[in-house]
Amino acid sequence: MRDMLVRQPASPGRRELSVFLWKERVREIATKGGKLLVAF
Repeated sequence: MRDMLVRQPASPGRRELSVFLWKERVREIATKGGKLLVAF
């Protein structure tokens, strides 16, 4: 598993997945706290 990460440090698919997870987390936080959503 670690070898794969070393061979592909900046895989496009991995970066897209990171962005997707980040967006999901932001939406989750926004849903939990309505005040944050209003602030934006």
